Amino acid sequence: MKYCSECGSQFISTAIPARSPAQRLVCAGCGTTHFRSPKLVACCIAEWQGQVLLCRRTIEPGAGLWTLPGGYVEASEPIQLAAAREAREEACATVDDLQLFRVYNLPKFNEVIAVFRGTLRDGRCAVGEESSAVTLFPKRDLPWDQLAFESTRAALHDYATRRWQSTYASPVEDLVWLQPPKLRAPPPLRRVR
Repeated sequence: MKYCSECGSQFISTAIPARSPAQRLVCAGCGTTHFRSPKLVACCIAEWQGQVLLCRRTIEPGAGLWTLPGGYVEASEPIQLAAAREAREEACATVDDLQLFRVYNLPKFNEVIAVFRGTLRDGRCAVGEESSAVTLFPKRDLPWDQLAFESTRAALHDYATRRWQSTYASPVEDLVWLQPPKLRAPPPLRRVR
């Protein structure tokens, strides 16, 4: 960010507020604090008869590598609809019964990835706008050494190894912490008689 959106000043300094893990931009002209919110990404694990839909990317980053259909959530767009839209755009696929599978925090890229899971309607898919190929992979044949993103690898690993895990399991996972947060120890438990 080069200019303050409040006053237009070119001089913006970085400040670290007390008890905050992130840096914030503070305008030297008017003192307004600007927050750099993470980008929200929606992806989907589209299943069909024990197989998972993957797309081979035509664009950077990760051109030529495989990924789940996904992309940035648009302004005012519900995240589950963004996951469905990305499946249509990248794989000409309709995914039914989308449910939140996992959320991955990627602080080093300032992104939050929401991965949904659903059923590929009629098993139909085709090459979309940003894909050179789309394929249904059985779990045993997932192309682990040709995946584009850390979040794709994590989601497929969790899917392949924890598929039948209880729905009460935590759907949020931090993939990488630049600096782990400082947590306070919980108060000691009291024994009730």
